[in-house]
Amino acid sequence: MQIEPHQTDTPRARLANDKVWSLVQLLSEAIEHPDPSLPPHDGCHIAAVTAQVLAAPHCVTGPGGGLAPWQLRRVIDHMEAQFPQRIELATLAARINLSQAHFSRAFKASTGMAPYQWQLNARIQRGQTMLSGSDATLADIAHATGFADPVHFGRMFRKHVGVSPGAWRSERKR
Repeated sequence: MQIEPHQTDTPRARLANDKVWSLVQLLSEAIEHPDPSLPPHDGCHIAAVTAQVLAAPHCVTGPGGGLAPWQLRRVIDHMEAQFPQRIELATLAARINLSQAHFSRAFKASTGMAPYQWQLNARIQRGQTMLSGSDATLADIAHATGFADPVHFGRMFRKHVGVSPGAWRSERKR
Protein backbone atom coordinates (compact mmCIF):
# COMPACT_ATOMS: atom_id res chain seq x y z
CA MET A 1 0.00 0.00 0.00
CA GLN A 2 1.40 3.35 -0.99
CA ILE A 3 0.66 6.34 1.27
CA GLU A 4 1.12 9.73 -0.28
CA PRO A 5 2.51 12.40 2.12
CA HIS A 6 -0.34 14.83 1.34
CA GLN A 7 -2.87 12.16 2.41
CA THR A 8 -1.75 12.48 6.03
CA ASP A 9 -2.02 16.26 6.22
CA THR A 10 -5.62 16.36 7.40
CA PRO A 11 -7.77 13.88 9.33
CA ARG A 12 -10.27 11.87 7.33
CA ALA A 13 -13.08 9.43 8.16
CA ARG A 14 -14.06 11.34 11.31
CA LEU A 15 -10.88 10.28 13.15
CA ALA A 16 -11.14 11.98 16.52
CA ASN A 17 -8.22 10.47 18.42
CA ASP A 18 -5.22 12.81 18.26
CA LYS A 19 -2.85 10.11 19.52
CA VAL A 20 -3.84 7.75 16.72
CA TRP A 21 -3.56 10.53 14.18
CA SER A 22 -0.04 11.45 15.36
CA LEU A 23 1.06 7.82 15.29
CA VAL A 24 -0.34 7.35 11.77
CA GLN A 25 1.58 10.41 10.60
CA LEU A 26 4.81 9.03 12.14
CA LEU A 27 4.18 5.66 10.52
CA SER A 28 3.63 7.32 7.15
CA GLU A 29 6.90 9.25 7.51
CA ALA A 30 8.76 6.07 8.49
CA ILE A 31 7.40 4.27 5.42
CA GLU A 32 8.09 7.20 3.09
CA HIS A 33 11.66 7.89 4.29
CA PRO A 34 13.22 4.64 5.47
CA ASP A 35 16.74 5.13 6.79
CA PRO A 36 18.69 1.88 6.67
CA SER A 37 20.96 3.09 9.47
CA LEU A 38 18.04 3.33 11.91
CA PRO A 39 16.24 0.33 13.36
CA PRO A 40 12.81 -0.25 11.77
CA HIS A 41 10.04 1.39 13.77
CA ASP A 42 7.14 0.44 11.51
CA GLY A 43 6.14 -2.45 13.78
CA CYS A 44 6.25 -0.23 16.85
CA HIS A 45 4.05 2.39 15.20
CA ILE A 46 1.57 -0.20 13.99
CA ALA A 47 1.41 -1.74 17.47
CA ALA A 48 0.89 1.71 19.02
CA VAL A 49 -1.87 2.60 16.55
CA THR A 50 -3.56 -0.74 17.17
CA ALA A 51 -3.35 -0.29 20.94
CA GLN A 52 -4.93 3.18 20.70
CA VAL A 53 -7.69 2.05 18.35
CA LEU A 54 -8.57 -0.92 20.54
CA ALA A 55 -8.40 1.10 23.78
CA ALA A 56 -11.45 2.79 25.32
CA PRO A 57 -13.40 4.46 22.53
CA HIS A 58 -12.76 8.08 21.74
CA CYS A 59 -16.23 9.01 20.68
CA VAL A 60 -17.02 11.12 17.70
CA THR A 61 -20.00 13.37 18.06
CA GLY A 62 -22.92 13.37 15.72
CA PRO A 63 -23.77 16.01 13.14
CA GLY A 64 -23.54 19.61 14.27
CA GLY A 65 -21.19 18.87 17.14
CA GLY A 66 -23.82 17.18 19.28
CA LEU A 67 -23.67 13.80 20.93
CA ALA A 68 -24.38 10.62 19.02
CA PRO A 69 -27.82 9.23 19.85
CA TRP A 70 -26.37 6.35 21.91
CA GLN A 71 -24.22 8.80 23.89
CA LEU A 72 -27.15 11.08 24.66
CA ARG A 73 -29.32 8.10 25.63
CA ARG A 74 -26.63 6.72 27.95
CA VAL A 75 -26.18 10.05 29.73
CA ILE A 76 -29.89 10.81 30.05
CA ASP A 77 -30.64 7.29 31.27
CA HIS A 78 -27.96 7.75 33.93
CA MET A 79 -29.36 11.13 35.02
CA GLU A 80 -32.88 9.71 35.22
CA ALA A 81 -31.68 6.67 37.18
CA GLN A 82 -29.97 8.94 39.71
CA PHE A 83 -32.91 11.36 40.01
CA PRO A 84 -33.19 13.60 42.02
CA GLN A 85 -29.47 13.74 42.74
CA ARG A 86 -27.41 16.27 40.84
CA ILE A 87 -24.71 14.47 38.90
CA GLU A 88 -21.36 16.13 38.40
CA LEU A 89 -20.22 17.03 34.91
CA ALA A 90 -17.10 14.86 35.27
CA THR A 91 -19.24 11.80 35.99
CA LEU A 92 -21.45 12.38 32.95
CA ALA A 93 -18.49 13.02 30.63
CA ALA A 94 -16.71 9.90 31.87
CA ARG A 95 -19.74 7.73 31.02
CA ILE A 96 -19.07 8.35 27.32
CA ASN A 97 -15.30 8.94 27.44
CA LEU A 98 -15.29 12.66 26.64
CA SER A 99 -13.57 15.57 28.32
CA GLN A 100 -15.83 17.73 30.46
CA ALA A 101 -15.56 20.70 28.09
CA HIS A 102 -16.27 18.63 24.98
CA PHE A 103 -19.14 16.81 26.69
CA SER A 104 -20.71 20.05 27.90
CA ARG A 105 -20.59 21.63 24.43
CA ALA A 106 -21.89 18.49 22.72
CA PHE A 107 -24.68 17.99 25.26
CA LYS A 108 -25.83 21.58 24.79
CA ALA A 109 -25.72 21.17 21.01
CA SER A 110 -27.89 18.04 21.32
CA THR A 111 -30.44 19.25 23.87
CA GLY A 112 -30.33 23.03 23.68
CA MET A 113 -29.31 23.31 27.33
CA ALA A 114 -26.30 22.68 29.53
CA PRO A 115 -26.26 19.44 31.56
CA TYR A 116 -26.98 21.30 34.82
CA GLN A 117 -29.92 23.12 33.19
CA TRP A 118 -31.25 19.85 31.82
CA GLN A 119 -31.15 18.30 35.30
CA LEU A 120 -32.80 21.36 36.85
CA ASN A 121 -35.49 21.34 34.17
CA ALA A 122 -36.17 17.64 34.83
CA ARG A 123 -36.54 18.37 38.55
CA ILE A 124 -38.97 21.24 37.87
CA GLN A 125 -41.01 19.04 35.50
CA ARG A 126 -41.18 16.29 38.10
CA GLY A 127 -42.33 18.92 40.59
CA GLN A 128 -45.09 19.98 38.20
CA THR A 129 -46.22 16.38 37.83
CA MET A 130 -46.33 15.97 41.61
CA LEU A 131 -48.13 19.28 42.09
CA SER A 132 -50.87 18.40 39.62
CA GLY A 133 -51.17 14.72 40.47
CA SER A 134 -51.07 14.69 44.25
CA ASP A 135 -51.87 16.62 47.38
CA ALA A 136 -48.27 16.36 48.65
CA THR A 137 -46.98 19.35 50.56
CA LEU A 138 -44.45 21.69 48.98
CA ALA A 139 -41.89 20.42 51.49
CA ASP A 140 -42.47 16.82 50.36
CA ILE A 141 -42.26 17.81 46.70
CA ALA A 142 -39.12 19.86 47.29
CA HIS A 143 -37.48 16.91 49.01
CA ALA A 144 -38.62 14.41 46.36
CA THR A 145 -37.24 16.57 43.56
CA GLY A 146 -33.87 17.20 45.19
CA PHE A 147 -34.26 20.79 46.37
CA ALA A 148 -32.82 21.89 49.68
CA ASP A 149 -36.14 23.14 51.03
CA PRO A 150 -39.55 24.46 49.91
CA VAL A 151 -38.20 28.00 49.58
CA HIS A 152 -35.47 26.88 47.17
CA PHE A 153 -38.00 24.82 45.21
CA GLY A 154 -40.40 27.76 45.07
CA ARG A 155 -37.71 30.20 43.93
CA MET A 156 -36.48 27.90 41.13
CA PHE A 157 -40.03 26.95 40.13
CA ARG A 158 -41.06 30.60 39.88
CA LYS A 159 -37.93 31.42 37.86
CA HIS A 160 -38.60 28.64 35.33
CA VAL A 161 -42.40 28.49 35.18
CA GLY A 162 -43.27 32.12 35.91
CA VAL A 163 -45.60 31.54 38.88
CA SER A 164 -45.22 30.10 42.35
CA PRO A 165 -45.82 26.36 42.86
CA GLY A 166 -48.96 27.09 44.91
CA ALA A 167 -50.42 29.35 42.21
CA TRP A 168 -49.52 26.82 39.50
CA ARG A 169 -51.23 24.03 41.46
CA SER A 170 -54.36 26.17 42.01
CA GLU A 171 -54.62 26.94 38.29
CA ARG A 172 -54.43 23.22 37.42
CA LYS A 173 -57.03 22.17 39.99
CA ARG A 174 -59.74 24.42 38.54
